[in-house]
Amino acid sequence: MIILPDRYLLLSVFAVSLFFVGCENSEPKQNSQQVSTPSSAESSPKTEVVTGMAYNETIDLFGATVHGYETTQIMAKVSGYVEDIGTVGKGDTTEEIDLGSAVSEGTLLATLDVPEMLDELAGQQAQLEQANSHVEQANASKTQADAEVTSRKAVVDEAKSKKSEKVAFLKLQSSKYARIAKLYESGSIGKESLDEAKFALDAAES
Repeated sequence: MIILPDRYLLLSVFAVSLFFVGCENSEPKQNSQQVSTPSSAESSPKTEVVTGMAYNETIDLFGATVHGYETTQIMAKVSGYVEDIGTVGKGDTTEEIDLGSAVSEGTLLATLDVPEMLDELAGQQAQLEQANSHVEQANASKTQADAEVTSRKAVVDEAKSKKSEKVAFLKLQSSKYARIAKLYESGSIGKESLDEAKFALDAAES
């Protein structure tokens, strides 16, 4: 004995009923006396508009997964702690990014906190500040050295100017001594004038 569920039993009864109705409709009608001829208006085809309704069906597949046409593997270059998670949407629909969230190019997914890298960055910034301090000191020393060079050049220029004056004075004394020497040889002046000219020449040469 086969026991059918209630829905199968109802379907069987409905099928048997349709069978008997079809048999009754298939018998010819003998009591009709005349056959009516349909008019041209009744024989023309009629158009019936049927409005359909949207049909949505949801199928729950437990354990099933959906994969996109394109996938990419995202990983952090450094290891750290998640400090903040990005969000998608606007206004009241804003939500944190999770597996399956639709994101666009340039969206911030998450912010990582790496204490070790921050400590290393602080150390490098301290070294940079120290190096900048050394550069400033070197620039100050260079500025001082440039000022000293300028001062020394001024001293050298002054010395060259004085040397030119001394050389001109030496030429003058030498020319004067030569003239007095000729006068002394001719007997026009005495030996004292010659000695004075010689003394002035020696002073100019020294």
